[in-house]
Amino acid sequence: MKKVAAIVKGQKIYESDVEMCKKYLKRVYQRQRRAPITEQEEEQLKTQAQEMMIQMKIAHLKAKELKLDQFTKEQKEKLEEIAKRQWNQAYQECRTLLVKQNPKMTAEEAEKKAREYMAQRGFANSEPLAAAMMNQEVFSRVQEYTAQGIKVSAEEIRQMYDHLTARDEKIFAQNIPEYERVLARFGDVAYYVPQGYRFVTHIRLEGDEQKQNELKSLLYEKNGASKKEVDEEKAKKIQTEIVTSVQETAQKIKEEYEQGIPFEDLIEKYSADKKTGWNIHKDSIFWEKPVIEAVMAIQEKGEITDPIACSNGVYLFRYESDTPAGALPFNDPMQKKLQLILYRKKADDAFRKALKQWSEE
Repeated sequence: MKKVAAIVKGQKIYESDVEMCKKYLKRVYQRQRRAPITEQEEEQLKTQAQEMMIQMKIAHLKAKELKLDQFTKEQKEKLEEIAKRQWNQAYQECRTLLVKQNPKMTAEEAEKKAREYMAQRGFANSEPLAAAMMNQEVFSRVQEYTAQGIKVSAEEIRQMYDHLTARDEKIFAQNIPEYERVLARFGDVAYYVPQGYRFVTHIRLEGDEQKQNELKSLLYEKNGASKKEVDEEKAKKIQTEIVTSVQETAQKIKEEYEQGIPFEDLIEKYSADKKTGWNIHKDSIFWEKPVIEAVMAIQEKGEITDPIACSNGVYLFRYESDTPAGALPFNDPMQKKLQLILYRKKADDAFRKALKQWSEE
């Protein structure tokens, strides 16, 4: 018999549903923090999950009253088709991963195990996914209903911009490590750029694999953390050997660049990484020391570094420009971004207020 976690206006919320919601929140939380969750945080997530389930139940009851839970035949078919595509994609990715992990596995075995894996997680077919998508659509309709009439003024946008830029200047201006940790964890959420960054592009060559693995084990712990004590002499010896393994290609790159071939073309031709473009500071924390030293030593824009051996390859960097420091510009994209943030905040506040009112009715 299912254990009941809460009852909302006669409607039961089961512990199993709360647990499933908590697992989802936990995955999101872990991706953001990249650190183990404490026992206290685990309890907080459970409380948050139960609150979310209660909110969804209240919202769906109101949706029924307002007839926002009704779907046309075409709307249902469209959601069902999307659910089938997403389910099939997840199934194929699971099947491919199983074969990759065990190349001896037959196609039939991989298909069976992939279906078992999906079923264990409550998705034996696309129907539960379609139902979840319909529930989410109903929830979104209720949110839109409570957000009617919300507006954001130009003055509010400017006030928020001034607040965020002043806040981030105070936090980041003299704290490069914290600035980079925030960007790595949450993405483009900083509104102030500290002084001293250089924008660079790069070519990465794959050096001798055995030597690179040796360098990696010398510099890093098994969990990926940097070692506090490193045999610098041994590291330099391995780095020299890695550079030697790609010296001929590195020399070709320098010669072709000096002949006038654009660095972008050389990236396309030689680099193992096609995505490039980085801001690097003398106090940067996510680049190995030789990279930082070489990038900061470049004298003129447009110059490229000598080959730099790192644990994942050999780099050549091109100094493109100095990154403008200070508050990000108050331009049209910035204003649209802040307008959306403010609108969502107001909409969330209105939704919570409505939920509270409905729960008391």
